[in-house]
Amino acid sequence: MALPEFPPETVLAALLVFRLCYFIIPLVIGLATAVIFEHGQLRSGLAAQGTPPPSH
Repeated sequence: MALPEFPPETVLAALLVFRLCYFIIPLVIGLATAVIFEHGQLRSGLAAQGTPPPSH
C-alpha cells in the first residue's frame, strides 16, 4: 500500500471526503445554478409571449 503508516480505513475516509468536497459539491452547485437559470429563461420567454407561467 502507498501509505503503510496509516490504517486503510483512515486513508479511505480521507479519500471519500476529498471526493465529496472537490467533485460532488461543485457538481451539485453547478446543477442547481443551471436549473435556476433555465427556469428564469423559461419564465421570461413565456412572459414575452404573453403566456402565463404554469402554476404547480
